[in-house]
Amino acid sequence: MLLHVGDFDPSGESIFTAMSQDAAAFVRADRIIETLAIEPVRVALTADQVAAFNLPTARSAKWQGGTCQLEALAPDELAEIVRAEIENRIDFEIFEFVLAQERDDRSGRAARASRPVAVEKAGARS
Repeated sequence: MLLHVGDFDPSGESIFTAMSQDAAAFVRADRIIETLAIEPVRVALTADQVAAFNLPTARSAKWQGGTCQLEALAPDELAEIVRAEIENRIDFEIFEFVLAQERDDRSGRAARASRPVAVEKAGARS
């Protein structure tokens, strides 16, 4: 999963496209995870968000409608959009299961590390 936030303009779109293609090429080239795929998702800024938040736009001859800079969106609104996108893509049941496994693994390692180790002196006999 590759989440992207950027300006709502031709540059923002081209950066998203190039980043998605580059990331996919890196994954394909990686022999360990070559069977995995990248799912690029443009999280912000979209035409719907520009309209919903009534963000200021500028005219562009290269872009249908107005362009809008990501900075026009309030930081707390952007954070909420990103948080919601992440939460919509996480299976929290699996997430909690994995966290529990990691806690068990850590506590098991800690218990093993705290056990005293018997050390024999070289040449000593009992």
